[in-house]
Amino acid sequence: MFPDRETVERLRREYPAGCRIVLDEQDDPYTRIPVGSQATCQGVDDAGNILCAWDCGSSLSIAWPVDRCHKVSSEEEAKTTLEWYGKHQPKENAMPALRRADGRPDTPPCAEPESRYLHFG
Repeated sequence: MFPDRETVERLRREYPAGCRIVLDEQDDPYTRIPVGSQATCQGVDDAGNILCAWDCGSSLSIAWPVDRCHKVSSEEEAKTTLEWYGKHQPKENAMPALRRADGRPDTPPCAEPESRYLHFG
């Protein structure tokens, strides 16, 4: 199922080419990109995938709406995110989504819950 044109345009406004993003959750059991990794956005394709150039060298896209990421606007914000993830990663270095007691995703301090993330539908 592909997102409609309005959703794709909203994603393009939220994640313009060149912006920096941080991975919060990825539903791909084969990925080696850890939660908290950073990338430079290369754009958003017509299917709503956020095209990424990951700092680790990967080019795996963020598959909206299954995967989650947030945009950071400064190096200080990125540093805050990395410190937060360093304190919240599971000991076994697995990649499960971080959840609060109420089931909602736990987010780093610079990712304003429910406003930085795009929730449609």
